[in-house]
Amino acid sequence: MKSKKIFWKYLNSGINKIPGWFSRCDAQIFGILLSLQVDNKIQGSVVEIGIFHGKSFIPLALSNEGDKCYGIDIFDKQELNIDHSGVQDSQNLSSIEKNIKENFFSNLQRYSIDKNRIVLNTKLSSDIKPNDIIESVGPARFFHIDGGHNFAAVKHDLALANEVI
Repeated sequence: MKSKKIFWKYLNSGINKIPGWFSRCDAQIFGILLSLQVDNKIQGSVVEIGIFHGKSFIPLALSNEGDKCYGIDIFDKQELNIDHSGVQDSQNLSSIEKNIKENFFSNLQRYSIDKNRIVLNTKLSSDIKPNDIIESVGPARFFHIDGGHNFAAVKHDLALANEVI
């Protein structure tokens, strides 16, 4: 990882500048796991379900420098979100911040992450098959799930991750 300094700076303080859920403790756990993978030359893509503004996606992309990353989020189509997770966050944003997808790309740019390295799928994760991911970015070395918070969604997302890792 060429930008290890930027990676840790983001995890230690940058996470406070982006809306969403990602505690400092979780950020440190991500940092340790992703760093260990890179240091031990464990290869593969990184995948996240539930991107929102990219708060937890950014360290994934920073650790996967030069390689493709896969993100899944319905962004502004929150009416598809049957358990309403993320809706409150969307409603609390100012009108300038309403375009979540645009903010996601802006946040990537803030950390010099090339958006051409990002494969974005704006479907519900339940509509995504393992081959959708593998054919786009290959097998994953890290898969973060923070999408739908109902049993069926979580069960599907865990099975999807299992097939892709």
